[in-house]
Amino acid sequence: MRISIKENLEHLNKIIDNFTKIRKLYKAVGEYMLTSVEENFQAQGRPTRWKRLSIATLKSGYKGKKFKKRGGLTKAFRDHVAGKKILIDSGRLKNSITYKVKAIKKLQDTKIYIGTNMVYAAIHQYGGYAGRGRKVYIPARPYLLMQEQDRVWISSFFRKNLWEKEG
Repeated sequence: MRISIKENLEHLNKIIDNFTKIRKLYKAVGEYMLTSVEENFQAQGRPTRWKRLSIATLKSGYKGKKFKKRGGLTKAFRDHVAGKKILIDSGRLKNSITYKVKAIKKLQDTKIYIGTNMVYAAIHQYGGYAGRGRKVYIPARPYLLMQEQDRVWISSFFRKNLWEKEG
C-alpha cells in the first residue's frame, strides 16, 4: 500500500489543526480559571471563607492608637481593620497567578498548570509554620481551588467545543 505525499500532508495538516484547536480551548479554560481564582480572593475564600487575620497581623504596620483607655478598639483602628482583605495586602500574590498550557508528547496529554512563582505562596495555600524560628502558625487559605461550578463549566465547554462538533 502506497500513500502519496499529498495524503501525508493532508493528514499532517489535520493533526496540526486539531492541536491548534485543542491548545486554544485549553487557553480559554486557563483564562476562565484565572477569573475563578480572582473570585476566590474577592470572596476571601470559597466555598469556605478563610480564617480571619490574627490581631498581630492586623496591628502590624499600623502606627496609630489601637485601644481606648477603657478598652475596646479606636475608630481609626477599626476602620484600618475593616479595610484589610486577607492575602490582598499589596496584591502581589493575587496578581502573580498565571497559567500555562503544556502538551506532553501526545495531544491527549495536554495539561493546564495554574500557579505562581511567589516564594511565599505555598504557606498561604497549605498553611504551616513560618517566620523566624518557624514560631508563627499561618492557617491554610487555599486560593488555588477549583470550584464545583468550574468543573461543570469546563466539562460543558469541552463537550460543546470538541465532542459535539465531531461527527
